[in-house]
Amino acid sequence: MQLVGMSIVLVALFFPYVFASVDTYTLSHEEEQILRSNGIIKKSKTIKGTNIKEAIAIGLINARPSVVWNVITDYSNYKDFMPRTAKSEVTDIIGDTVYFFSELDMPLPMPNVSYEIALRHDKKRLVIDFNLVPGTGRNVKQLRGNWKLKPYGQ
Repeated sequence: MQLVGMSIVLVALFFPYVFASVDTYTLSHEEEQILRSNGIIKKSKTIKGTNIKEAIAIGLINARPSVVWNVITDYSNYKDFMPRTAKSEVTDIIGDTVYFFSELDMPLPMPNVSYEIALRHDKKRLVIDFNLVPGTGRNVKQLRGNWKLKPYGQ
């Protein structure tokens, strides 16, 4: 079994300091209530005209943006706090781009997944865009996404 493709948009809400959202995504009143009760909004859909799944996750985090930035860019330690991550290591840094290898321990019957991604940091805008490094994915053909951090309510 091989994962055909995946587009991930990872976003986090920081209360009271930071709100992260997909640029075109507006929270409903019900979703606001879920977030305020420490919930996480998770959605997925198939990208029109493809068999690629897109996932969106939005959550509230009570922390300053700089603190959250430091956590989400601590790639070598993802194995210690990111679900299913068995191995995580930075393989190279070139300018504002970090190359990161990760191996995921997937539940049966899914095969384990490994890949290297290039993550481009835009610290001024608090955005990290990432893409699969061609030829590095095991049991994944496509992987791209981003983290977007924004003040809550903006």
